[in-house]
Amino acid sequence: MEGADATSHGLLTKRQMRKHGIPLPAQDPEMQLLELDDPASLAEMETQGGPRGLKGPRGRTGPKGNKGGIGNRGEKGERGPKGTTSLGDQGAKGPEGAAGAIGAKGIQGLKGATGAIGPPGVPGKQGKRGKNGIKAKKIDCKWASWAAWEDCTKTCGGGRKRRDRMVKKAVENGGKDCVGRSFEYAACAPEVCVVEVAESSTTSTTPPPKAAAAPFRHAAAVLCLALVLLQENIAA
Repeated sequence: MEGADATSHGLLTKRQMRKHGIPLPAQDPEMQLLELDDPASLAEMETQGGPRGLKGPRGRTGPKGNKGGIGNRGEKGERGPKGTTSLGDQGAKGPEGAAGAIGAKGIQGLKGATGAIGPPGVPGKQGKRGKNGIKAKKIDCKWASWAAWEDCTKTCGGGRKRRDRMVKKAVENGGKDCVGRSFEYAACAPEVCVVEVAESSTTSTTPPPKAAAAPFRHAAAVLCLALVLLQENIAA
């Protein structure tokens, strides 16, 4: 390279080398002597040597040097002071956001308790009168047949017996009630009771009753029976 050759022969000053971008070889003793920048020195150099040649073309860039090794790790710096943990002031409330979309329909809840009964409503209007229905037929009461007589209360001396009857058809729709009672009495066993007397071996001194007294006792028994029936009918 011409630029490099010129520096090796001591024909350029440091100022000129800096102007043309030529690196300064500080280790070259000849280049260290070229410190003169005044015109007189340059003229003297040119008279001593030949005329200065033209600047040659710039040489090609040399190959890239090897990568340097990794430097030593620096010392660990001191730990900074611990920051404060206090909370800042609460900011102002932001504006209300827009309403969101309507969500999906949820599951139906459980049935609530039965509420209290409300007050009665206003009475409605009276409806139209209906048509007259068919008039029901009146049904009168009707007795069933008499039942059989019960046994007489006595076997002799005047007793009584009773029989009953039931209502066969009850009265309906304003019919007539049954007339009479559902029971009745009648006299029975009017015969005079005969008392048997055991025969004695001794002869009785009491004379036998007269035959005329028998009809009187029969009439008395019938009268007593009639009085009893009359009292029962009055009590009923």
